[in-house]
Amino acid sequence: MIIYLLAFAPILCLSSKTNYNYSYLYPQFYDGSCPKAKEIVKSVVAKAVAKEARMAASLLRLHFHDCFVKGCDASVLLDSSGTLKSEKLSNTNMNSARGFEVIDEIKSALEKECPQTVSCADILTLAARDSTVLTKYYVYGCLDPQFYDLSCPKAKEIVKFVVSKAVAKEARMAASLLRLHFHDCFVKGCDASLLLDSSRTIISEKLSNANRNSARGFEVIDEIKCALEKECPQIVSCADILALAARDSTVLAGGPSWEVPLGRRDSREASLSGSNNDIPAPNNTFDTIFTKFNSRGLDLVDLVALSGAHTIGDSRCISFKQRLYGQSGNYYFPDYSLDRFYGAQLSTMCPRFGGDQNLFFLDYVSPTKFDNNYFKNLLVLRGLLNSDQVLVTQNMASLQLVTLYAQNNEIFFQQFAKSMVKMGNISPLTGLRGEIRKNCRIINN
Repeated sequence: MIIYLLAFAPILCLSSKTNYNYSYLYPQFYDGSCPKAKEIVKSVVAKAVAKEARMAASLLRLHFHDCFVKGCDASVLLDSSGTLKSEKLSNTNMNSARGFEVIDEIKSALEKECPQTVSCADILTLAARDSTVLTKYYVYGCLDPQFYDLSCPKAKEIVKFVVSKAVAKEARMAASLLRLHFHDCFVKGCDASLLLDSSRTIISEKLSNANRNSARGFEVIDEIKCALEKECPQIVSCADILALAARDSTVLAGGPSWEVPLGRRDSREASLSGSNNDIPAPNNTFDTIFTKFNSRGLDLVDLVALSGAHTIGDSRCISFKQRLYGQSGNYYFPDYSLDRFYGAQLSTMCPRFGGDQNLFFLDYVSPTKFDNNYFKNLLVLRGLLNSDQVLVTQNMASLQLVTLYAQNNEIFFQQFAKSMVKMGNISPLTGLRGEIRKNCRIINN
């Protein structure tokens, strides 16, 4: 959309008019006198619409109501004074027209950049155009990697910095942050419901069997959110923080990168039952795991590729003890699909009784490096969890994929990246649904 520009340029948008007699308008009018004008307008509008989607319509309406009275001359912005009666007092505008503070913010930024150059009339015109474009993201809810490029340009940089610091301090944190995103998306979609603490109206998903004494990294998410709130208050969602942190953690561990579609919003509720029932459990059969993936729109290829995330991180003794001693734990009945020598090693630190919280590497070959050794381990019956090993023992198509990824790390990386994007698209809250939490642990008032 081409915007034709040129109008009077008062210092304040609420001051009286100055008459100029220019004969034509053209889009490049400010390219020489104020090169950053369009960028400044777009940035302020993007922040305003990100905070409140309704603002897009409000700014578009201001331009309409201005142009229909004496032409597009910013007369609608003038306050009443000794000589003026403001158009804001009219029947069509009183208690209805809004967005004036956004125009004021734009004007203030432009006056600092290039004093008395850009007119209020042109600000209205540009703001109307930018608001229309932004409805794609903030009203209709499209996810896009560039979602925060205008409203919070440093968002990705801030997330990456905090994640890098956390992983440098503790390599295991990469797996923990990746797992948070997974456990969030499998319950009601990727909406940061996992991050909510219990309250009067909410029972936290952190209390579920899948997360209790296991899910971690919440303090890293808190640190990211705190930094983002200082940079651009109430713009970046906790759900998007989880998605970005998962990608950055994977890269820091030596894994693939991918563009993260952004624009998710945060849930105002949690589901303890969903967390207990929908997240694949360590002792699930292949069919149960596949059903849980399939119900989320993920197929067999996604299941096997995403299971490869277990190339990093740890698991507790309680999560695989039944493979060593049988389901009851009262007699020696090891899982036939567990290599005996590997099982014997595990049993030294995971006894029949006690030791439930002892930690073990999911991939004993390269526990902190994101690679395809996980799949190689499965082929020699050295997968730690039952939910890992069944990929080889209970489904032929799954076995073929495991073999492929074990043979070709590059193919695994490519598919893992694709499947992470697909998982990140599970039922996101977008547009006008949900909210942007100020604190990832509690809903807004």
